[in-house]
Amino acid sequence: SKREVGDQERCSLPIGKAAEYNSQSSSFEPILAENADMFRHAVIVFLAVLGLSQRMATAEEVIKSFDAAIQLEASGELDVTETITVHAMGDRIRHGIYRDFPFSWSEGDEAAFRIVSVERDGRPDDWSRQAVSGGTRIYIGVKSQVVQPGDHTYRIRYHTDTQVRFHDTYDNLVWNVTGNGWLFPIENATATVSLPGDAKPGDATVYTGP
Repeated sequence: SKREVGDQERCSLPIGKAAEYNSQSSSFEPILAENADMFRHAVIVFLAVLGLSQRMATAEEVIKSFDAAIQLEASGELDVTETITVHAMGDRIRHGIYRDFPFSWSEGDEAAFRIVSVERDGRPDDWSRQAVSGGTRIYIGVKSQVVQPGDHTYRIRYHTDTQVRFHDTYDNLVWNVTGNGWLFPIENATATVSLPGDAKPGDATVYTGP
């Protein structure tokens, strides 16, 4: 008979990639009153350098956030919505972005993949699909339109299957949240996995790195 998610005692969910950043604070020694002029100049220089570093930070094309909402259906299919916010500067992000999705897995299975909707900044956007080695590439945007510099949020919703491995006492979902091969650094990535019916989460393991 056909297995469905939830027909087990526990569900192991390694949900993919996530990243975490820590910042370090600096302390400054007290400055004597007779050095007040030097202190004022130091403050001016410090603020100028700080402003320059902020401008340099915003001058780089990056993925500022990557959020994946993953709904696991009882059939084993996934309903995934990815919300990707990028900072564009007209360099590589001129007409839009693209997202690669693999079809082939080490077990030899191939996954089905169907786009439901594509948006940019809350509005439907044009997209096209091209076969690549081991999967498919979704281009968002058209060559006749230029994406203005600044922050833009893309939302991709799609369905896919053959992502769950069924076992005797548990089922296993292994999911690469962000995918590989992005041309830009990802500053923050999150993933939320929702289970069907009475399915209970078991072990969860998160990996990050190439």
